[in-house]
Amino acid sequence: MNKKFVIIAILALFFEVIFIQNSSYAFTIKSDSTYKNLDFETATKNGKPKLWFAGGNGYEIQLDSINVFHGKNSLRISKVSEGMMAVASFQLPLKSVKGKHILYTGYIKTLMVNKGYAGLWLRMDSNKTAIKLQNMSKYGPKGTTIWTRYSIEMDIDDNADNVVFGVLLVGDGTAWFDSCNIYVDGTLLTKETYKPFVPTKEQYDKIKNNVITLSTVEPNIDKSDLIPLKPIFDKAEIISLGEGTHGTSEFFKMKDRLVRFITSENRDAVFAIEANMPEARLLNEYIQTGKGNAKELLEGLYFWTWNTQEVLDMIEWMKDYNLSGKGNIEFCGFDMQYPAIAAKNVFEFLEKNDTAYIDSVNILYKTIIDSYEKAIKNYQKREQSIIKLWYDAAIVLNNHINANKSNYLKTMDSIIVDIVIQDSKIIIQAAEMFLPGTFVRDRCMAENIIWIKEHIAKDKKLILWAHNGHVGKINKMMGDHLYKKYGNKMFVVGFGYYTGSYTTNGENGLEAYSTDLPEAGSIEWVLHNIGINNLFLNFRSNSNMPEMQWLNDEINFRSVGAVQLDESFAPIILPKVFDGLTFIDESTPSKLLKVYDKK
Repeated sequence: MNKKFVIIAILALFFEVIFIQNSSYAFTIKSDSTYKNLDFETATKNGKPKLWFAGGNGYEIQLDSINVFHGKNSLRISKVSEGMMAVASFQLPLKSVKGKHILYTGYIKTLMVNKGYAGLWLRMDSNKTAIKLQNMSKYGPKGTTIWTRYSIEMDIDDNADNVVFGVLLVGDGTAWFDSCNIYVDGTLLTKETYKPFVPTKEQYDKIKNNVITLSTVEPNIDKSDLIPLKPIFDKAEIISLGEGTHGTSEFFKMKDRLVRFITSENRDAVFAIEANMPEARLLNEYIQTGKGNAKELLEGLYFWTWNTQEVLDMIEWMKDYNLSGKGNIEFCGFDMQYPAIAAKNVFEFLEKNDTAYIDSVNILYKTIIDSYEKAIKNYQKREQSIIKLWYDAAIVLNNHINANKSNYLKTMDSIIVDIVIQDSKIIIQAAEMFLPGTFVRDRCMAENIIWIKEHIAKDKKLILWAHNGHVGKINKMMGDHLYKKYGNKMFVVGFGYYTGSYTTNGENGLEAYSTDLPEAGSIEWVLHNIGINNLFLNFRSNSNMPEMQWLNDEINFRSVGAVQLDESFAPIILPKVFDGLTFIDESTPSKLLKVYDKK
């Protein structure tokens, strides 16, 4: 598999789990709970535990029918190649656990776990209080052990935003997990605890009468069906367009269609995508002038996710739109994972405009590039001494440019200087990705979007393109940071689908993967049963209606990123995360522009 894809997979995993010590609790149980398949009795078609999120680069995660404590299966996690950790996880229904005491128990056995540990883990997130995190880092089983019962517990705050639990293996060896149970204020959760939501006929009728039917996803078709969206988008300064997978053709086409609609209504706009900031400027030059090779520039954004025919079609339309004289759309990126082009831009600027400092710049530039290349080569080790050299050199460079900004402004436009300063910040942000911490990328992407709004899109509509998990108003994610600054001046559109396949990284490399049908009670299941293939549901105007109050309760919603997941549903309160939802009944794979290495 391509190194960049491995990095994305690792980053996605680190966004999910943080470690901290925990406490234990003795409690006698009978292991007969099948709530959410906590006893690992039910498998997916790939032999994974059904309903569990499971992942970890360098690890095999499978059900095991030989080494079991109870029933017919246990969950086995084994390290098979270079990697740091693997996890399987669940999200608890927030409404049912707020302000209550959680006891989480399970049985673990290990084989040759010599450089790490196995454990249960439990995490509570909140915007208003410190995150609570517990696992078994202080007493988790190591070496080779027999089946042993462990437990952790936690008081959940009334203002909790998220409660997640699971199992993990850190380091080497093999660990087995079985007969896990969750108690809420002493009551055992079972498969009967939560019944799936099924709308009444009146509720179904209300939904059907209040959705906007989308006649097509094709971007170049008549836009009359989009006219009801005009008053929604007219009020927003920022329109965020999400996606439930990074590889659904219909998502990309529909987002392209919305970009064209918004731009036609506002003439000038700024488009910003989840891609590296300096590299995206090169694509903008093509969109503004028509000079260059769009395919090469698109591939230069690094991410396979955007290197598709659907995105290329949108870029060609943007170029044609600009050259037509009808208006202008600028193309930006707001990501910051790769520092090389940013460092090159800063070096060339200072070489030309700050010759007295060039010897120092040469040293700093070499330190940054050398450290970056070493860090990428040995990504798994995340050697802090190497990354610190890169980070410190970037800070010195950024400080120097800021201190001399007034001198540069004597001979050049402020936007040129501001871009160089921003590029120097990208180098710092990229280093921060390697340093200890959580949600760094989302914070930095939000900072970069704010920069784009203030410097490029001050008086223009700003259209954002990223994954649902980034655009959504989720605690500490990009959309959360932006919502705190812009509030209802921003309109966030999530994207979901019912069935089909999508392009992603999986066990066979980068290709199309099919997906299981949503279970009863999920939002995808509800919207599919309306009988409208493609639709838009406005949460701002509908969630307060009496018949639509169910929208304000937790409901399962699918989310798949750049890595294939056997299970991808988690409970969320949709109107708190998105302002509207675009629903596509059937997903087909995005069309990649090149064949990627599957190793």
